[in-house]
Amino acid sequence: MDSEIILRQASHGTKGIAVPDLGMSEIRNFKIPVPDKKISHKIEYELKAIETQKNQAQDSLVHAENLFNSLLQKHLKEN
Repeated sequence: MDSEIILRQASHGTKGIAVPDLGMSEIRNFKIPVPDKKISHKIEYELKAIETQKNQAQDSLVHAENLFNSLLQKHLKEN
């Protein structure tokens, strides 16, 4: 919805001077570009892969922090 095409359609359909009004009838007639299903599936697949990588990185960070805290505690007990 955040595209130049939609903005142009909204500007064209706006009525009024002081407080511009965009009615539902104008909004219903908006032509919204939708990507091909093949492209949508590819985007979805890649977003899931990125999400998986992000989760793995977060898990690694938590593990590293736990190891650091464990070593810190061990070092403090020895001194």
